[in-house]
Amino acid sequence: MSSDATSIFRGILVPIVTPMKDGGDEVDEKRLIELTDGLVDSGVHGLVACGSTGEGPLLRFEERKRVTEVVVEACRGRIPVTAHVGALTTRESMSLARHAEEAGANALMAVQSFYYQLSWPETLAYHRELAEATSLPVIAYNFPASTGVRFTTDQIVELAARGYIASVKDSVGDALQLNELLLAHSNDLVVLNGWDALALDAFLHGSPGMVWGLANALPEVCVELYESAQVRGDLQRAQALWKGLWPLCDFAARSYVPSVKAACELVGLSVGPLRRPLQPLDAEDRDELGRLIKSATAA
Repeated sequence: MSSDATSIFRGILVPIVTPMKDGGDEVDEKRLIELTDGLVDSGVHGLVACGSTGEGPLLRFEERKRVTEVVVEACRGRIPVTAHVGALTTRESMSLARHAEEAGANALMAVQSFYYQLSWPETLAYHRELAEATSLPVIAYNFPASTGVRFTTDQIVELAARGYIASVKDSVGDALQLNELLLAHSNDLVVLNGWDALALDAFLHGSPGMVWGLANALPEVCVELYESAQVRGDLQRAQALWKGLWPLCDFAARSYVPSVKAACELVGLSVGPLRRPLQPLDAEDRDELGRLIKSATAA
């Protein structure tokens, strides 16, 4: 495992929201730059462009390239930028990966085909070709809710042993598998938590970082949880923060991207509408979300 991977894949990595205009049909680059600057200033440790929270799968191919460019340019090297390049075809992923490297991204994240349920040989081939496409370290995205395929621990370790990945974003929601990876295989690859409701558990078991969509709206609170639990070992403070954050994580899991965008608006960040077919929260859910945000930021 390279030192680059351990330094890039740490702390709170924010899958940055993609602000929209024109009813969700166009990316609002001005707001994207403002959001990037605000997140950098808040103290987060890295950004992920075109992730699930950023509506990456709903962006047109050239939009994905442009969003990556804008985020990299706005960061100006202050924190690392990971470009999500997962796509339906290997060719598209490889093209996005090469572009991300040329644009100055520091790393890649890649969910495999999210329509066809790939066999293990197909999965190996996908990650091999992607790894060969650039020199950037890659985060594999274990996201069975999207792909229909759940990696076993042995499969994740094999991907790392073959040199195809440097890290995994674990979005399974299985605390037992996550802890197995953290406790038995942290020397093999960087294990990042990608399941909000396991944030504190993952940090306490040694996860060096987390890809956390809600950090778009509450970056300081998320960073403080990480620093309390992982850096300072202040369990009392971490538990106090988590008492406010967990209900918010639980709520957001019902409708994640609409919840994150609504949370941004509720804290004063203008991020525009969702891209269809996603729909905004109704008034009742928005009110509940507002109450949960107040509770989470009061700890």
